[in-house]
Amino acid sequence: MNFIGYTLAAIGLYCLYDGLIFVGASLFLVGGFLSGGFTVGLSCISILSLVSSLAYGFNNEFTTAVIILCIVSALLAAVSRGSGYWEFGLFDLGDFGGDSGGDGGSSCGGGD
Repeated sequence: MNFIGYTLAAIGLYCLYDGLIFVGASLFLVGGFLSGGFTVGLSCISILSLVSSLAYGFNNEFTTAVIILCIVSALLAAVSRGSGYWEFGLFDLGDFGGDSGGDGGSSCGGGD
C-alpha cells in the first residue's frame, strides 16, 4: 500500500506542477493517506493548503493573498508537526472550568 500511496502522491505533485490544481491536490491527499503520511487533522489540512497554494502561485501568480496563505499554512504545519500529531489535542478540550485533579482544598496556603 505504501508504494501505491507514494506513487499517487508523486503523480499528484506532478499534476500540481502542471497546473491541474484540483486533480493534483486530490491525488496528493489520497496518496498521503495511503502511504500513512497524512492523518485527518490540522497538519494534513495545512500541508495540503501549503502545497496547493504554492502550486497555484507558481502556475498563475503570487498575489498578496496567496503569499499570506502560504505563510499561515507553513506556520500551522510547523506547529502541528513539531510536537507530534497535535490534531488529536484539538478534540480533547481538557478540563476547562472543572476540577483540575487537585486535592479539592482551597488555593490559600493553610491557616489557623
